[in-house]
Amino acid sequence: MSELDGKIVRVFGEAAVEKSLARLEVVSRLPRFIAEYLVSKYYRKGGDWVSLVTQVVHEYYPDPKDRELVLNKLLREGRARLIDEYRVSVDLKRGVYVLHIPNLQVYNALADPSIVEKYERILSGLWGVGVLEHASWITSQPNLATFQPIMLVDFEPFQVYNLDLKAFIEARSRFTKDE
Repeated sequence: MSELDGKIVRVFGEAAVEKSLARLEVVSRLPRFIAEYLVSKYYRKGGDWVSLVTQVVHEYYPDPKDRELVLNKLLREGRARLIDEYRVSVDLKRGVYVLHIPNLQVYNALADPSIVEKYERILSGLWGVGVLEHASWITSQPNLATFQPIMLVDFEPFQVYNLDLKAFIEARSRFTKDE
């Protein structure tokens, strides 16, 4: 790492991204900003970061053809973590939040209301790691019987949710024009 790269990481912390590393084949299926986030996160930890990124992508972002394997894991283990662009819509008639999970081709699961309250942008789509639970109780409720027995119970967004522009301006002021 060059002296300037080191300064960038010290000043900007986790907001600094080594973009050239995000060209790895293992992250090529992911949107570029997600690949950059994952690579930067594990690159800073040192060690065999490529293996860590490979493991995370393999485990949490399965190929769409592996849909049934993920659903099987959800059924057997009761929980699954998945990287995806989660989108929630509001069903006023039933008073629920309907979850769309594109990678699994599931468009009728449910989301915990606290997630929508905390990350309102999920209503227009938000990339992150979601924790899905097999919620068999859903199908036993007459007004919910048409929904998949899947509930989004936890969510960690990848996208910057609240950007502190003043902090970026202050950090940038610590660099010369040449830097």
